[in-house]
Amino acid sequence: FCDNCCPMMYCECGKASCMDCFGVEFCESCNGTFCIECRPICLCECCNRNRCMDCAIHLFCTQCTKSNCIQCSNEDNVQWCEVCEEDNCNDCRYNALKDGSLDCKGCRGLLLPRIIQENEAQQREIEMLKFVVLNAVSKEIA
Repeated sequence: FCDNCCPMMYCECGKASCMDCFGVEFCESCNGTFCIECRPICLCECCNRNRCMDCAIHLFCTQCTKSNCIQCSNEDNVQWCEVCEEDNCNDCRYNALKDGSLDCKGCRGLLLPRIIQENEAQQREIEMLKFVVLNAVSKEIA
């Protein structure tokens, strides 16, 4: 117990802590206070909301420290793969793809928007280089 601090928060099981000690935390959705043993409360790194696992499922990358709630799940952060049934961020998936260790078709599918975006950026860069080279060659000829 935190005898020196206030305000105190109490879990349904009777555990208590002050707001600074993180033994019992507050859920912004259901307004409940819970300890980690009864109902874990997680902070989403994207929307910055503190919610219990009953109010918002949280996804945690199995390879790094990234996490987010299911509502914030998109190609920029942690997503759940229906095929391998793992939570991973697409940065870790992309690194696994580059080093040849990504063998899940579902994870590869989740990477498609990123791969398409990077391919389009490479194509724009190639077109820009072609223009610069052609411009330099035409000036040499003239």
